[in-house]
Amino acid sequence: MKFLNSLVQRLPKKRLMDDVMTNPIQQAEKEYSNRESEEYSLEKFLEYAKDNPNAVSNSIQYLVNAIEHFGTRTIIEYGEEKERYCFFDDPVSDGEHAVLGNTEELNEFVASLKRKAASDGENDKIIWFTGPTATGKSELKRCLLNGLQAYARTENGKRYTLKWSLDSLSSSGMSYGDEFADAKDWYMSPVHINPLAVLPESVREDYIESLNDDETYVSFDGQLDPFSRVAYEHLEKQYDSFSDIVSEQHLKVVSYVPDIGEGFGLLQSEDSGNPKQKIVGSWMQESMKEYADRGKKNAQAFTYDGLLSQGNSLVSVVEDAHHHSEVFTKLMNVCEENIVKLDNKIAMHVDTLIICISNPDFEAALKEFEDAGSRDPQKALRRRLEKYEFDYLTSLVLETQLLIKHLTKDSVFWDEEDVEDLVDRVSTEIEKYGTHFSPHAVEAAAYYNVVSRLEEGDIGKKSKVTYYDKGYNIVNNERVEYDENELRPDFDGEEGIPVTYTEEVLSSLAYDSEGPVMPHDVIQAIVDGFEDSPVFSGAEASGYKTEKPLVSSYINQQMQEDLLDAMVAEDDITRDEIHSYVDSLFAWYEGDKDNYDDYELREFEKAYFNAGEGEYNDSAKPSSLIQAFRKDKIINPINKYIYDNKDEHDPEDIPIEECYTLQTLLEDESWKRVEQLYPNLDYTLWNNPPANSQTEEVKTKTIENMKEMGYTEESAELASARIINNRKEVVNNGP
Repeated sequence: MKFLNSLVQRLPKKRLMDDVMTNPIQQAEKEYSNRESEEYSLEKFLEYAKDNPNAVSNSIQYLVNAIEHFGTRTIIEYGEEKERYCFFDDPVSDGEHAVLGNTEELNEFVASLKRKAASDGENDKIIWFTGPTATGKSELKRCLLNGLQAYARTENGKRYTLKWSLDSLSSSGMSYGDEFADAKDWYMSPVHINPLAVLPESVREDYIESLNDDETYVSFDGQLDPFSRVAYEHLEKQYDSFSDIVSEQHLKVVSYVPDIGEGFGLLQSEDSGNPKQKIVGSWMQESMKEYADRGKKNAQAFTYDGLLSQGNSLVSVVEDAHHHSEVFTKLMNVCEENIVKLDNKIAMHVDTLIICISNPDFEAALKEFEDAGSRDPQKALRRRLEKYEFDYLTSLVLETQLLIKHLTKDSVFWDEEDVEDLVDRVSTEIEKYGTHFSPHAVEAAAYYNVVSRLEEGDIGKKSKVTYYDKGYNIVNNERVEYDENELRPDFDGEEGIPVTYTEEVLSSLAYDSEGPVMPHDVIQAIVDGFEDSPVFSGAEASGYKTEKPLVSSYINQQMQEDLLDAMVAEDDITRDEIHSYVDSLFAWYEGDKDNYDDYELREFEKAYFNAGEGEYNDSAKPSSLIQAFRKDKIINPINKYIYDNKDEHDPEDIPIEECYTLQTLLEDESWKRVEQLYPNLDYTLWNNPPANSQTEEVKTKTIENMKEMGYTEESAELASARIINNRKEVVNNGP
């Protein structure tokens, strides 16, 4: 089976609306209705949570539940079979923000979350995702948000917080503005505090203990946020009863869907302010006058727009971490003590997972004083960082998908059946450019990217590319697997050509080209751009140039296989013919003369294995050489293939035609098969074949068949001419 049969290559489909003619106001109303929230009294909510303990889980456990909600799938990565959490494929957005590859790092991240969520776990580290540009770090941020939002819309995943009536929020009973507000107005906790925080500590502990059993573990030990505490203390002065304080007249529990600023904190490179503002927010001077309390600041006059305020109850993400290095020294104690201060007198409990995302420059800054020993000012921070490193993709399948995603700005679709069964070839049309991308054009760029990221190792880069996608190679007609010492994958993916560079190359070719974008145009353009690109050093450019022959050879092979398939399409071997030959061959081996015909075996072997007439006697009995060939090259490998697949298929359903050895033997003789079928084919006349000649007949048929594969007539002409020219040289000069 050709390697391209293991390459997922279809253009992402655009999501279709249920009814494209629907009134946009109605559509907006439908979208808005999805935001409606549930409300409970505290008493009813606590009853509800007994049957739905996830409703009161802390941030880490909730994130774990959200990740597990989407299940797992089996993938091959670095040649190994692994279970991958579908959550990171961004299934709710059809893969728009999928984190491609890096499955091992993501699995270790989830394992760490589970340890933190355990009864003896501690959330005392800042999670740190680092790696080169275009490795999926920014995608992770959006993937987390999309997954949490989708989970929060499910019955099991609803997230809750407290909201207070207006007259509970200040001693004056006034709103935040200048005008008196309607007493029906309610205000949600600005940091989305867990509803359990309103319970007295001893009561909360007993309630949580009643929830936990062998299958459930809930943990929360936080206090009311400062905003809610003002309301609670105000009501406490009016009532002698806890039930009156938390009555529906003053307090409700309300569900919400996480968003940026609402359970999902995000500090980006352009965000400004001093560290305290970035972390929690700032005091509003005008509001402080309105809400002045005797001898202390009123927490209602705080913005709560800092990272941890936004991300309280779920996740707080610092993007482009090197822009906010001063923030991290302030965050170290927060992640250990779960407390942050609005000022010296007002503290706020924090329940959030702090995630730092950075390029390698942040890591370089952290190591600047590494040799200073105990005087190293970054030592304490490095100890608080839990590092996960994203690498460049080393999978040709994924890199091709990623390039298509970059080119189309559309989603990557994770159709498990397609990913496992894998279809024929790269998408051929990227309509955005109005230009035809010939089959293997995008693949050529992806292949160049991948080989630039691999160490040579003991088995060579070409073998590595195949192995990393499939989990095996075929060597001398045998399936071969490698151990880690042979692969030496430790440095694979750390450096290499970024996808953004090849995306620009492909885009430029598409916009500038007057004809189809061909694979070898892509390869040459990639090489030509090395010198002038600011992305690469001189040494990197020189090193990457040396990969050109390997990439060209691989792409030639793929194009040649297309051409050969097109040339013999009507005369190619069928599945039934293969099964009939194999059945007859086994009957011959077992001496069952009633179930095989020597002449039929001979004709099959002459047609498809290039066996010579002289290897058989007049009665079609095979020579000792053919007998050994049948046993060693066909019967033994097929027996092994049947044994290897006996657990997956019933014996009669095992797909013999997919036996690696048999496929390789059939493909190895493809040119000889062509020349057998068309003895008058003249390669030298391919470009301009004489009218009514066999060469013209074969070329016409071949071009039409290639068009069925996704080529246009022009790209089929160019591709076939290139491969036929190579074949002409082999025929003239010998292999």
